[in-house]
Amino acid sequence: MLKRLGLVLAAAALTGCATAPDLSEPSPTAWPELTEFQSEAEFEHYFLTITGQLEQEVEESDDWWMDGSTPPPPPPPPPAPTPMAEMSVAGEMIVTAARVDDSNPSITNTQEAGVDEGDIVKQIGQYLIVMQDGRLFSVDLLPGGEPGLNHVDRENVYQTTQEDTWYDEMLVFGRQIIVIGYSYDAEASVFAVLELEEDGQITFRDRFFLPAQDYFDGENYTTRLVDGQLALHTSFYLTDVRNFEDLNAPVLSRSISVQDVPRLDARSVYRPVQDTPDPLLHTITMCPLRDLGLDEAEAPECRTTAFLAGDSYEYYASTDAVWLWVNRDGYAWWLDDGEDIEETTALLYQIPYEGAPGVARVEGRPVNQFSLAAGEDVFRAFVEVDDSEDGASPYRLLQLPLNDLRVRPAAIDGADYTVLPGVKGYPLENRFTGTHFVYTAKNDEVYLWDEDPAPVTATLAFVPLVDPSSPELVNVPHGVIRLERARDHIVATGYHDGRGLSLTSFDLRGDEARRAGTITLVSRFESENRSHAFNSSIGEGGDGLIGLPTVQREADAGRWVWRSDSSDISFLRVGADASLSSVGVLNGADGEPHESYGCDVSCVDWYGNSRPIFTMGRVFALSGTSLVEGEVGEQRVSELRRVDLTQPVKRKP
Repeated sequence: MLKRLGLVLAAAALTGCATAPDLSEPSPTAWPELTEFQSEAEFEHYFLTITGQLEQEVEESDDWWMDGSTPPPPPPPPPAPTPMAEMSVAGEMIVTAARVDDSNPSITNTQEAGVDEGDIVKQIGQYLIVMQDGRLFSVDLLPGGEPGLNHVDRENVYQTTQEDTWYDEMLVFGRQIIVIGYSYDAEASVFAVLELEEDGQITFRDRFFLPAQDYFDGENYTTRLVDGQLALHTSFYLTDVRNFEDLNAPVLSRSISVQDVPRLDARSVYRPVQDTPDPLLHTITMCPLRDLGLDEAEAPECRTTAFLAGDSYEYYASTDAVWLWVNRDGYAWWLDDGEDIEETTALLYQIPYEGAPGVARVEGRPVNQFSLAAGEDVFRAFVEVDDSEDGASPYRLLQLPLNDLRVRPAAIDGADYTVLPGVKGYPLENRFTGTHFVYTAKNDEVYLWDEDPAPVTATLAFVPLVDPSSPELVNVPHGVIRLERARDHIVATGYHDGRGLSLTSFDLRGDEARRAGTITLVSRFESENRSHAFNSSIGEGGDGLIGLPTVQREADAGRWVWRSDSSDISFLRVGADASLSSVGVLNGADGEPHESYGCDVSCVDWYGNSRPIFTMGRVFALSGTSLVEGEVGEQRVSELRRVDLTQPVKRKP
């Protein structure tokens, strides 16, 4: 403990502080501005306060004279800190130059146009890349220059069959494939880089680690790619770290060994701007990705922004910034008598892809990431507040001017909030479009396991963004379990009774929301709940196709993640008037995997395994390890061809 006290005193002196922190009093646990810690000593004092070690440290450090010993000399000065904007990957990312089409058409249903999200299937030129069982599979869509399906290669992302790692999602840029997962062995996020070669072969290039706790979210995806820049959010509880000296820097490294991971520099961490019950060290890592020739390989210049805030949050990315809405709740045990936190405001952090972060005080709790949307000059959020008057709706639409995001958060302006109609029933589904915010003001749930479920209905609230005080309520002839945007339409899915899945489309191209049509897929039940499981291809005239995973039996509806069964894909035609008509199903996996195939790592599909895919004017269904191409006729979709990804492939020499 004497060494720790010496470190505190020495660090304070080295940073130019006139005096060391007063160890007889707790450190501040909140600061008025979003600024970095000014010294190692200041950060350590905060750390000792929130971990409950301060009093013990003071008592033991005061007793050094009792055993006749003398305090040790101060440690040598630490090296100059690396500015946060320059914290980068240790090593080179080598990717060969591409000589064939390396475009990356968007085939993922994303929340924001221009913001690609991690998923289990992506496209590079004429190849689809599928991630399954900790492996990557490449499928040529134009073998010999003609439409077809040719399973070209399979490559393990994992290093050994014994590792405890879950590979969850991937992004592509040029011919680079970036796979993100979490390693329980290393207690870090994994950042693997592979390359698709000219002939469709996949080559492993590099692997990096980022110290973090597991990032799994039942609804959201972790990674985003905007204009060639990867954004990744990770975090860990500060109170899970026993010794201050063990705090690792939130930067990418090739291993988690001590010599490879630098210590966290206190002067690169933003201090909390309000008391936090159990603070997370949030890190937003941004890496510009680019294809590099072998002769000019260099390390990607990743930038990490780290700050301390609460552990209840929503993560969202726009084309300009990454956003974190940190909810305000909890129990501050280090305050007097372990009192409940009185302050009810939440915090909204803006982390631009270029420039310094800002923060604003906000009120309420969003439902999920779909409750957040950044406009050109305002940030919008759908929230539920705790202090609404008796009988009044607790739901609000926030429209916060972007210039209110500052270093010193301002007081909340009630004029930024518009009261919206209340919510009855569950689940609460919501979605922003270019013109409206839509949510379920009334929603009844069907209990599919009942022998004869009672019929239910729902009501959607369409809130015009130009005049949120004039919402329009529209009835839906079934409950709602999903709301999705399909260009200028909203599609709601759910159940009226036990007959099967119902879908209703709404056309938002006019002055008012218009219910365009409802259809029921008899004996079909939706089998995946994540946003990427739904996809659409809608033209400028408003017509096109939508698809989503379904199963036939009631007992399979809901898709428990640990079962990892594959699904069929149901397709519907959208008319120019936004009406809906079924064109049938592409059946999923049609048998057992090949006898030579087995799963060794990452064998539960937490993020789902079935997707509708629209690309090159063609229609595909990914169902587990089967990829099926269909042809949509006037009445029905029919299967053209399929590939079984578990079949052996000829390995590259």
